[in-house]
Amino acid sequence: MDITTSIDGTKATVHLTGSLNTGTAPDLEAALTPIFDQAAELTFDFDGLEYVSSAGLRVLMVAYKQYGAITVEHACDEIREVFDITGFSDIIDVR
Repeated sequence: MDITTSIDGTKATVHLTGSLNTGTAPDLEAALTPIFDQAAELTFDFDGLEYVSSAGLRVLMVAYKQYGAITVEHACDEIREVFDITGFSDIIDVR
């Protein structure tokens, strides 16, 4: 998985490509740690992300709890379905 982060004022965007799974979830968690102190808003850009496992969902939940709200953009149909089945689409703004 590739992770690219950018911060514009108080908004952070994390662009992910590949698969967010047990092997890559710790990488995302490590990339988010410095962002928590720098940005008031967090958006994940899933353009190019093909898969999210339960380990990836856990990292997203940690981010949600940190911010109180997060946004996910450009999620593919398969990831949207996972969000719908798990109830994540009820708490995370998926666009």
